[in-house]
Amino acid sequence: MSQFQQLLEDVLGTRLHVAAESITLDAFHRIGRLRKAADMPNVKRRELSALELPLNSLYHYQGESLDDDGPSNNDPAFNNNKKSIFVRHILTYTTNAVVQLRAATMLKQHIMDYHKRNKRTKLLADGLPLPKDGGTLVVYNYGLLDLTVRPVKAVNYWYETWRALMDTIVHEMVNIARTSDRQQFLMVPLPKQMLTMAQLNNEKLFMPTGDSYQKAPKERANVMIYEFWRWLVNPNEGVFAEFSKLATDGLLGKIEFIFNYDGYYVVVNLGMLFGSRKPTKEDLTANPAWAIWAKEGNRVPVTRLTRDFYLFLAVVHGMDAPEEIIDEENGAVSDDETEVVISDEKKLEARVKVIDQIVEMSQKSTVETTDAKSSLTDLKNEPDGNFIEEMKEKAANAGTITAAELRRVDKLLEKSKAIKAPDGTPIHEFIDIKPGMDKLEVVTIPDQDEVFDKNMNRTSIVGFSEQYVKKLMMRDMLGAIMSFQDSGVIVTNLEVQEHKSLTETSYTISFSLGEIGGAPSTIHLKVQAVQPDGTYMANGTRYQMVNQLGEAPIRKISSSVVVLTSYYGKTSIKRNAKVVNDMTAWVGNRICALALDDNIQGITGLKDVTAFDNTFTSPRIYAIIAKRLAAVTVNGMALNFDHKTLITGDIAKIVMPKIQTTHPGAVVCGLEGDNYVFVDMDNQFHKYTPGGVITDLGDVYTLFGLNREKAPIEYAEVETYSKAIPVGIVLAYKLTLTKLLNSLGVTYRVDYTGKKPVLDDSSFALRFNDCSVIFDRDDAAASLIMGGFHEFRDAIADYPMAQFDDPSVYYNILETKYISAKHLDEINEQWMRFIDPITKRELIRINEPTTYKGLLIRAVELLTNEEYPDETSVEFSRVRGYERIAGHMYTALSKAIRRQTRKNGKRTIDMSRYEVWQRIGTDTSQMVVNEINPLESIRNNSKLTFSGSGGRNERTMVAHTRAFHKSAVGLMSEGTTDSGAVGITNIMPVNPKISSLYGTISDADPIKDRDACGILSVNALVSPGIIHDDSKRVTFKGIQDAHTRPCAKYQPYSWRTGMDSAIAHYSTEPKFAITARKNGTVIKKTEHYVTIKYDDGEEYSYKYGKQFGVSANGTIVPMPVVCELQEGKKFKAGEPIVYNTDFFVRNPFSKTGALVMKFGIPVIVHLQDNRNTIEDSCAISKSLAKDFVIDVTHKRVVLVNFTDEIYDLVRVGQIVHQEDPVCKVLDKTAAMFVDQENDISDTLDYLDRKTPRAKYAGRVDRIEIYYHGDMSEMTDSLRKYVKQSESNFAVMNPEGKDATGRTGDNYRVEGKQLSANTCAMCIYITDEEPMGSSDKMVLGTQLKCTVTRVMTETLKAEDGTVIEVDFGQKSVENRLVYGAYLQAAINLIQRRMTDNFINTVLSGE
Repeated sequence: MSQFQQLLEDVLGTRLHVAAESITLDAFHRIGRLRKAADMPNVKRRELSALELPLNSLYHYQGESLDDDGPSNNDPAFNNNKKSIFVRHILTYTTNAVVQLRAATMLKQHIMDYHKRNKRTKLLADGLPLPKDGGTLVVYNYGLLDLTVRPVKAVNYWYETWRALMDTIVHEMVNIARTSDRQQFLMVPLPKQMLTMAQLNNEKLFMPTGDSYQKAPKERANVMIYEFWRWLVNPNEGVFAEFSKLATDGLLGKIEFIFNYDGYYVVVNLGMLFGSRKPTKEDLTANPAWAIWAKEGNRVPVTRLTRDFYLFLAVVHGMDAPEEIIDEENGAVSDDETEVVISDEKKLEARVKVIDQIVEMSQKSTVETTDAKSSLTDLKNEPDGNFIEEMKEKAANAGTITAAELRRVDKLLEKSKAIKAPDGTPIHEFIDIKPGMDKLEVVTIPDQDEVFDKNMNRTSIVGFSEQYVKKLMMRDMLGAIMSFQDSGVIVTNLEVQEHKSLTETSYTISFSLGEIGGAPSTIHLKVQAVQPDGTYMANGTRYQMVNQLGEAPIRKISSSVVVLTSYYGKTSIKRNAKVVNDMTAWVGNRICALALDDNIQGITGLKDVTAFDNTFTSPRIYAIIAKRLAAVTVNGMALNFDHKTLITGDIAKIVMPKIQTTHPGAVVCGLEGDNYVFVDMDNQFHKYTPGGVITDLGDVYTLFGLNREKAPIEYAEVETYSKAIPVGIVLAYKLTLTKLLNSLGVTYRVDYTGKKPVLDDSSFALRFNDCSVIFDRDDAAASLIMGGFHEFRDAIADYPMAQFDDPSVYYNILETKYISAKHLDEINEQWMRFIDPITKRELIRINEPTTYKGLLIRAVELLTNEEYPDETSVEFSRVRGYERIAGHMYTALSKAIRRQTRKNGKRTIDMSRYEVWQRIGTDTSQMVVNEINPLESIRNNSKLTFSGSGGRNERTMVAHTRAFHKSAVGLMSEGTTDSGAVGITNIMPVNPKISSLYGTISDADPIKDRDACGILSVNALVSPGIIHDDSKRVTFKGIQDAHTRPCAKYQPYSWRTGMDSAIAHYSTEPKFAITARKNGTVIKKTEHYVTIKYDDGEEYSYKYGKQFGVSANGTIVPMPVVCELQEGKKFKAGEPIVYNTDFFVRNPFSKTGALVMKFGIPVIVHLQDNRNTIEDSCAISKSLAKDFVIDVTHKRVVLVNFTDEIYDLVRVGQIVHQEDPVCKVLDKTAAMFVDQENDISDTLDYLDRKTPRAKYAGRVDRIEIYYHGDMSEMTDSLRKYVKQSESNFAVMNPEGKDATGRTGDNYRVEGKQLSANTCAMCIYITDEEPMGSSDKMVLGTQLKCTVTRVMTETLKAEDGTVIEVDFGQKSVENRLVYGAYLQAAINLIQRRMTDNFINTVLSGE
């Protein structure tokens, strides 16, 4: 090496060398070695690929495994070595602790093979001196020693062989140090599972008799570290005691240990390390010569030296990185390379505690345990552990968690606990929904004399959405987010902001998510803010969600399928349907084959038709046979599996009860003379005599002579990404096979003979590489679980049984059936996240398991019989309301976590701000609020659909699934739709049997209770005489009511049911009616709205005056709403706050002045079939046409840019015609015409073409301006009108200045998004329209007809009564609407009685 190179190396410490030259020892020490012991807690690791041994080195190779015969060509010690490497093979131990079977001559072939494979190496024979050339690397290879040893079955055999190996290495090192000047190196790999400091200080850790022996990780690497630690504590004992003598002689500096792990290393010179140790009193007694060392001030006490060495090991292992400046919240690491000197002893001790915690977790996840015997029930009900702690243990076991990361996770957990809910309470208290909080309070309205059926004074449908929104919705939304902490994702920085404007009601929920080893993720979610009335504004449109009939979290839908449902998703557990695994088909086919075989005597009388009843509880073998045949005679016993024909009369009343006293659940299935044949729940057949004597007949195999050895092995499987994985394999993968076997609660035996096990006909075996496990077929649940292993029998046979406690083996097993890693990854996700908080509460309520493994086991239990509820039964369903918004959040977050991406090498969770918003917006159960009339409003609040996210659709809802099931009485009324959603979307009765805000269906029986409000819809209940109509026509009542427009001339029905007086109280829509729920006071009243305050402090504001509703098809419906209360007035519960005078009127007969609904005009109808009544048409009188005048409003929208000049905008109250301009718009092009002084005719022509026209004739009732952008960007003329609109908004809305026309990115006008820097001027133009030709109306309750003409002539009856409607009698008869006759008769009688009464009063008689 040149002087210049040497100078650079001395100054810079840089590895400079010429080709084929090794670096000097001094240079090596500067770049790759621990410089001083004080640096141990702060040492820097280097990549092992950069290791380069110095000149004059000797490398001791101890072997990496038992079958390792020496270092390979790629050994890190050979890096950059261009010369030949001389290898001396050590073939004899220096101790007699182990017995060597083979001598050196017997290993000659191994040595020859080794050098053939590793051509860079040359043999350095025994007796030859070491090469004098310092550039030649010498290797002492101890790898062949293990091949010479005779294995001994002893508990500590592994330790004795390591001790013998290390004794030999130390012996050789000491000899070489005394005889050679070569620097010696030994690779010291660190173990995957480290030892804690307490374990390292335990003198008896690896003694077989010690209490801690079983818990210690038994790796050679661990023993190496342990013994080295013991040498630092007491240098006069142990395998390294000879090194102490070298230290005394000043030769220990010739030995270097290369501590390494996972591609990184640090070199420690033993002389330097031992030279930093301050001798103890015991040391000085054993080595008086060390007294001089005790006086040296640079030496440290043993306790400090070992502590720093423990931190050093953690840094090399990667568990700790002291120089990293950690952002505890975000996990960011500083790139600062400057050396950090840590002098604070408390910090060092804190680091030790964290490292101990990591090591304990890594050992906890791999410690060998023996599970105590338990049962499937115990396993099913066993709660999940703390997934965050489990993930810590898993990461520690894999060596992927550092002390810094652990500190970050612990700090995040503490930060999570400090989160406050919007009301200021701790978040974990806020989201804890205690029993009773979800109770649905039935809304009770004040009693009225006009309401004869007092059940009409109660309704649960009105409060269902309102109470949930006010009491639970925010708790569920935040609970959905916080629940992910239970599955290993830490939530911090949770904040909620509400945004309420004229075009949108929303929440922005912001929070941070962090995972172990993952990058921090900040999520901002925009979510619909549902108002107490159950509606929300989005993009300028008012929406509501239809209630959904959802399935229970666990439901059996067929004999062989159980479905699990949560807001995570759906999955099914089913018995495998292959013919070879189908017990049902096998038994039925065998019995039929025997009955049809003429050579078989004793089996006759086959009735080959199914008699299966899915709702009949019976032993499984009974149901299996009934599925295939109804009857068969065997050995004189006439078996009958049709319980409806056999189990009647005395058998049902006398015989069965007697049999079931000793055999619970048994079912009579046949006769033999006076004797009865029955089968019990263990699937055993018996004979019962009238005297009470029971004789055993055996099982189905014995009874029919079937060969059980050929019977199928059934098993249950779970559907995952369209692949079916046996439940047993899923449970073993997650729990370990050992725990699963010990939890089956059955007796099994293990055969280690290596031979094919001998099985009886009631057993089956799983064959592993080293043993066979034999199970009994008679335990149905255990068989269904373990039978799945049989499907993978060929792959399983390649592995020993113990390996099935390692999750990694299942990847290999499942790949043989083309089931990839992504399927097991999904199993991992479902295991942690399948059960959301709402689903968990429902599982608790129905007393089912609350863990995914528990549900799998419960599903298997359900599959042990054939019974299941009807598909259309609602007994295993519940009504899901606005909880689905929290459900959408849970679903979206689950998917975001599943699709994690990597950012800067770390996992991160990405989620669009609008993901939940869009999910709700595209949910088919969302509908535009139909603001057309009060009945339709209540009907929409009562809708119940099977469709929507997580539900079903028209394709899967076939004819039989749309049928009305008897269990639906009380939950579904007669109402449904007249579209493709018929039977999919239904209407609930006024008082459905819902008992909780989570839609729990009660066992109420409205038929037994004679409660019409629990059976019929509001549309039917308000219609007198409807029960006399054809039932199919009753359905149309609600459909026709959906199109009824408001009219000032409406009157209340003269024949009423009482529901007319309850409608106003059921209404939650201020455009129709709002009545006081409680006593209170009017605290504010303006020209446009009223604010009330209930006595309990709740405040509400309602707008009145001319309001504009929007129907489902977008039609603008003007609404005259009044408020008759005065500011400061107290009111009582039930009093009207606001109401629509087109639909309601004060009841003159009510003592309290309550409202009664008016929904039509009484008319005289002439029933005759003529040209006026063709195709269900009618003719009306001119007076009726005038009475049916309705206000029609059109919204004229004019879009202008912020740069446009606006002039002469129409005014409210102004009358316009179709061609009248509503304003003048001067855009840039028009300005160009003016500026360039073009021909005036061209300018006027252009302006005329650009001038927006009214398009509709009528009165301007309102002008609203919505804008997207900043008002400062507008022209002065435009800004003037916008400010005026803003002022109107502030005056007309309770929100005041917060009521603004400024919109966001998603506001839509006439279906199109409002662009940035654009205004939408909405001009409401109202005109009156009388009824005329082609208009539609409804006579009575549901006789819809089309007006063919308005009669110019006056049509009269014989008595002179003016006829107002000419309608066809066939239209009544053909539609079977006979209630119309009754209604007409009663109305006519009432009219005549009224006329007579008035005449009598006026005449004075």
